Amino acid sequence: VNGLEVAAALVKKLNKEDTQALLSGLGEAAASTAEKIKKALFTFEDLRGVDARGMQALLKSVATDQLVVALKTASGELREKIFASLSSRAAAMLREELEMLGAVRITDVENAQAAIVDSALELEADGTIRITRDGESDLV
Repeated sequence: VNGLEVAAALVKKLNKEDTQALLSGLGEAAASTAEKIKKALFTFEDLRGVDARGMQALLKSVATDQLVVALKTASGELREKIFASLSSRAAAMLREELEMLGAVRITDVENAQAAIVDSALELEADGTIRITRDGESDLV
């Protein structure tokens, strides 16, 4: 059992205020554990919850080479969402770069994904994008 994933899954069920309070308290007692849980709360695959306009804003803030590496292990659904957020020319170039990309160390992929997630969370914090998380409903 991956305790970090289980802990993150439980924390995801809390409301935002309780999550912040829990992580703040945990941060005082065990800073590294709190940081690991924070990182596990939102993953690269969770970017599927970014709307089209938000995805475009996010992609503007991400380097293409970093995006290519991050997409190496991404789900087909996330890849298609990203391609759909680009112009047809940019999407074709990204697909080509992805096909030409050889073997990549998993740590490089994870680092690229983490950097993109960090960018997404920063954009969410400043109100540029909105990320729909599990259990949340879309706005109308």
